[in-house]
Amino acid sequence: MRSFRARAKCSGLFAFLAILVVSTNLSLGAVEKAPSAGDVRTRDARMVEPGDVATLDYLCRLKTGEVVASTGAVADAERKSPVFAPGKRSGAVSLGAVAPDDPYPEQLYPGPFELEIEHRLARQVTGMKEGETQRVNLSASMVMPKNEQEGFAYLSRVRTRPKEMTMPKGDYEFRARKAPEVGQEYSYDPAFPGRVTSVTETDVTIAFSKRGDTIETPFGTGRVREEADRYKVDIDAKEGTLVRTGNKIGRITKVDDRVIVIDYRHPFGYEELICDIQVIAVSESEEAGTEVPAEEEQ
Repeated sequence: MRSFRARAKCSGLFAFLAILVVSTNLSLGAVEKAPSAGDVRTRDARMVEPGDVATLDYLCRLKTGEVVASTGAVADAERKSPVFAPGKRSGAVSLGAVAPDDPYPEQLYPGPFELEIEHRLARQVTGMKEGETQRVNLSASMVMPKNEQEGFAYLSRVRTRPKEMTMPKGDYEFRARKAPEVGQEYSYDPAFPGRVTSVTETDVTIAFSKRGDTIETPFGTGRVREEADRYKVDIDAKEGTLVRTGNKIGRITKVDDRVIVIDYRHPFGYEELICDIQVIAVSESEEAGTEVPAEEEQ
C-alpha cells in the first residue's frame, strides 16, 4: 500500500513537471522578434501597380561597366561611355507604371535615348515597392523605318572649316546677338575660335584659328591640316563604335575615305543595358490606367 502511494506521488510530480515544461516552451515560442524600422517600412510600403506614377532614380551601364545614363551626378571615378551626356537628367524622374506584358507602341524611328530607357523602366518598376532597389537588364528591338535608308546617316569623313569668313552685318548681329566690334570673339566651331578683324557699314569679317593639330569629335579623333584658305579635319572613325549625336544613339557601320555611315535604327545602338533603379515614391495617376510619359527631350 505504501509503495503504491509512493508511486502515485512520483507520477503526479512527473506530470506536473511535464506540464510546466510544455507551458514554458509555448510561452517562449509565442515571443516574436520585434521588426526593425527597415522591415516595417518595406512591409508597409506601397507597391507599384499599372497606372501608378512611380518616381525613381536610375543609373545605367553597358556590359563593359561604362555609365551611359543617370538621373543623378556620377562620381569622377566611374568610367563613362562617350555616349553619356551629363545633365540630361538632373534628378529623379516620374514614370507611369505599365504592366510588364503590355506591348510597346509602334515606332517609325527610335526616340531620344533617355526616353527609350525610361519607357522600358516603366515596365520594370511595376511590382516594386516604395524604397526598393533593383538591378535590371534592358533590351530593345531594331526599329525598321518604312524607307530603310532613313535609319542611316551618311557623314563626310573630311570636314572643312574656313580660315576667314565675311558675312552681312545684319547676319552677324542676328547670330551673335550684339553689334560687331573689331577684336570681338565669335564662335562658329569650338575647335576653331573666331575673332572679328574688320567691320564696315555692310559687312563683318572674321578670322579663325585652330586650337591644335587634333580635335575630338563624336565620331573619333580628327587630324587638322591647313590649306591656303581653309582647315581640313580628317576624322579617324572606327567601324563598330557607339556614337551619340544629339539625343540619338547609333553605331558606325562603315568608314571609307569619304563617308562615315551610322546606323540609328536601334534605340540602344544594339547594346543591352544594366540599370540600377530605386523607387523614391509611388502615387496614383490622375487618370488611372494610363501611362504618364516622361518629360520630353528639348
